[in-house]
Amino acid sequence: MATATPTPTPTAAPAARPVAGSKLVIAVPDVGPAQYYGYQLKWPYSTRNTDLGVGQSLLDFDGVNIGPLIASSWSVDDTGVTYKIRQGVPFHGGWGNVTADDVAFSFNDSMREGNLHTMTGNVTRDFSKIEVVDQYSVRFTFRAKPTIRWSMGTRTAGNGIHIQSKKAFDEKGGDWMIQNDTNTGPYTVTQHIADDRILLQAVPNHWYQNAYVQEITF
Repeated sequence: MATATPTPTPTAAPAARPVAGSKLVIAVPDVGPAQYYGYQLKWPYSTRNTDLGVGQSLLDFDGVNIGPLIASSWSVDDTGVTYKIRQGVPFHGGWGNVTADDVAFSFNDSMREGNLHTMTGNVTRDFSKIEVVDQYSVRFTFRAKPTIRWSMGTRTAGNGIHIQSKKAFDEKGGDWMIQNDTNTGPYTVTQHIADDRILLQAVPNHWYQNAYVQEITF
């Protein structure tokens, strides 16, 4: 299998500061339960964190092209995929910055027995282990042979597994994470009333791209 060369970090887009006091209200048929822990996010809510701009995974994906996001680069060989983790990506809620430990935790958690996330089957079928190489490197080892699906679970699109804080899980536990946002996206959840509304707030000076609207209500 050919080795993929790392994709260079994209030039940062011009900062788009949200207009002070700007609000967007969007009517939807269902906002669903207050659930932000990836382990418990089953269909049709498994896409919600990334769809809302709350969660992010390792790779960006526009439907055609794969690019860097929380992973600054990656390489694919006959036995697996190695991701280099971008430094300085903060979690919502003051849980520090993303490291390889958080990435390995997020994906290994998705492979645990009983996981409800829709993408868990793909990750478990394709990879035998996901382990920390160093503070900012993670290795995904193929289970049997190389697969063209290698990037599916790591894309910030559709059912990609979003990166969450291992420290938050270790200190607060999974039940707490269900109700609390420990993601990295340009919006953070400030209120979720089950089956009624979700309120999002733009993250100031977001590491990747500032939001355009300060507050969104679904």
